[in-house]
Amino acid sequence: MTSGFEPEAIAASYDAVAEEYARRLSHELDYKPADRALLDEVACIDGVVCDLGCGPGHVARYLADRGAEVVGVDLSAGMVDVARRLHPGLRFEVGNMLELGERGWRAIVALYSLIHIDRPQVPVALHQMHEALVPGGTLVLAVHAGTGEIRHDTFMDHDVAFTGTFFELDELTGLVESAGFTISSALERAPYPDEGATRRVYIIATK
Repeated sequence: MTSGFEPEAIAASYDAVAEEYARRLSHELDYKPADRALLDEVACIDGVVCDLGCGPGHVARYLADRGAEVVGVDLSAGMVDVARRLHPGLRFEVGNMLELGERGWRAIVALYSLIHIDRPQVPVALHQMHEALVPGGTLVLAVHAGTGEIRHDTFMDHDVAFTGTFFELDELTGLVESAGFTISSALERAPYPDEGATRRVYIIATK
């Protein structure tokens, strides 16, 4: 029996919903001032910034419009296709955060993408992010706060599976530190009116 967190399963689900996801969420930063504030800081970084789990590319677009050199990486080829179509001129590629290796990136922004890693594999993903960054590189994470996992049989009105991992602030802070990062900021906020009901956790850390 599969867990639903297998990369192939996650990619297939996002392939199926890529167009609908882009339609619903491409403008989500308009009502997320906390996310915009974080991204504004990252956009000032000199060097390549990776939007890891880039989806339809709206975060990469936001960063690029503010001067950042950006590459978007997503597990879903369908999402990458949509991102390339919606944001011509930006660079997007298919990739797995469990298999990054050395990339020489100056920063990684992973907004709500670590949630699709099975909890036992999260240290692997964070280690890979650490390896992908240059010394002194910046990691920005955002996840849904909570405990345990969520599993649904439908996603974006499609009959595909959705699985996600929730993290408490202290838990995620410990995992990030164990991967070799130094935490510079860790906070939690309530959801905005146009978001789902979960609280959000943000971590900013340095390699």
